[in-house]
Amino acid sequence: DGDKTVTLDELLTKFELDKAGAAAAPAGYPLLTPKHKSLMAKHLTPELFEKLKDRKTAKGYTLENAIQTGVDTPHLGVGITAGDEESYEVFKEIFDPV
Repeated sequence: DGDKTVTLDELLTKFELDKAGAAAAPAGYPLLTPKHKSLMAKHLTPELFEKLKDRKTAKGYTLENAIQTGVDTPHLGVGITAGDEESYEVFKEIFDPV
């Protein structure tokens, strides 16, 4: 049927990652590979993700919403979008350096 089980080691090798880095990332941290060239990917550390991941704007916009386009489209230059005006303040730790 073509389905193949892929091991963690195979994934890490494919995406040029190491096991220690993968294990240290917080739950929900996106898989950012060397193909992710955006400013978001450059500045979103596991520590910053952990700090911002539970924040929301009054309209319900989350960090996950903000970074989704950059995660899905690795070649983007910016890689993060503001869902509303409040996003710039709530997620300023990632928006300011970007």
